[in-house]
Amino acid sequence: SSEQRKPSLNEAVSVAVQSLQGETGSGRHIVVIAQPKSASTFLANILSVLTGFPVTKYSDPHIYDYAFSYGVARRIRDQNAIIHLHSRPTVPLIGWLKVKGTVPAILHRNLADSLVSLYDHARASGYKTDDKLDSVAREIGLKATAYSWAGWLIRYEAHWSGNLRNKVLDGLWIDYADLVAKPEVFVQDILARNGFEFDLVSCRAAVEQVSGDRVRSNLNKGVAGRGADLPADLLKDLDAIRKAI
Repeated sequence: SSEQRKPSLNEAVSVAVQSLQGETGSGRHIVVIAQPKSASTFLANILSVLTGFPVTKYSDPHIYDYAFSYGVARRIRDQNAIIHLHSRPTVPLIGWLKVKGTVPAILHRNLADSLVSLYDHARASGYKTDDKLDSVAREIGLKATAYSWAGWLIRYEAHWSGNLRNKVLDGLWIDYADLVAKPEVFVQDILARNGFEFDLVSCRAAVEQVSGDRVRSNLNKGVAGRGADLPADLLKDLDAIRKAI
C-alpha cells in the first residue's frame, strides 16, 4: 500500500484550530516567544507592569522545544497572563495563537552574540576556573556552548521567520539590538497589536521601573556585537552548521 501523505503545515494548523475552538476562554494573553538571552524576561516584565498580568513561563530554555500543548491551552484559557515561551513554532502553539487572535512578539538575536551570552550566563551561575586557565577554559567553554546550541538557535530563527514570511501566522519579529535600544516603542506596538492602549510616557516609565529592579527583571542587556571575538575556526564551523541546516 502507498505511504500515507503527511499533512502540510497549513493543514495541520487547520486541524489544531478546530480542536482549540472551545479553548479560547475569557483570559487575555500577550505572548513573548524568544530564543534564550534575547531580553525576553526584560520585555515580559515590562508588559506585566503595564497590564497587571502575571508572567507565566511555560517553557525552559534548557529543554529543547518545550511543547506548548493543548493541555497548556486549557489550563490558561481563563487566566490573564503574559505568556513567556522558548519554543520553535509547533502546530498547537500556532493553532492557539490563531484561535485567540493573539499577535506574539518573536525575539531573535545574532547567533554569535547569543552563544557568548549563553556561555557567560552559565559561567556566572557557578562555573569558575583558575585565573591562569581562564582564557583556555573560556575558549573551550564557548565551543562546547556553540556546538550544543547552534542547531537549535538556527532552526528557531529559520522556522519562525519562515512562518511569518509565508503568512502562516501574524507576529512582530523583533531584533534584540533594536529592542534594548528603544524598548518603549516596541512595548507600545506589542500592546496596541493586542488591543491595549498605552502612551509612550507610560511605556517609558514601565521600562525604567523594570530596568531599576534587578530582582524583577533578571536582566543583563549584554553588548551587541560581543560575538565578534569568537575564534575564527568556531565562526567557520557555525557557518557550516547553518548551511547544513
